[in-house]
Amino acid sequence: MKSHKRPRLLFWLGLGIVGFTLSYLIRLVLSFVPPDLPLSVPPWYLPLTGAIWCAAGSATAYGLFRGLSWAPGLTRWGSVVYVAWYWLDRIFLAVSDYLRLTWPMALVISLLAIVCIFWVFSRPAVRGHFGEKHS
Repeated sequence: MKSHKRPRLLFWLGLGIVGFTLSYLIRLVLSFVPPDLPLSVPPWYLPLTGAIWCAAGSATAYGLFRGLSWAPGLTRWGSVVYVAWYWLDRIFLAVSDYLRLTWPMALVISLLAIVCIFWVFSRPAVRGHFGEKHS
């Protein structure tokens, strides 16, 4: 049976995804008025990625807050796809001495985020909220 009270962990995860979504909405909006600086990516890249991650984050947050059955899968695998994209972008497109210095911490944060997301969805209260059987 599906639980109607949202577990606290799920609330905080959803709030984090709303923050993620807002950051990509800001990226999308600001990409239409780019600064007068050289970019290492084509002009369409920033609005496209802003739109994609804003849409993905919006769908994920909606599914989580509504308790929809597809939300855990979208959140888990969406986070894996996002981290893979982040690292491909960082390795192949981003050009900065700062990025070369900070990659160890970025790797730790990326792995920690994935582990935390999968852990949240392994909790019995969260599984029950989405109608999954406890095992």
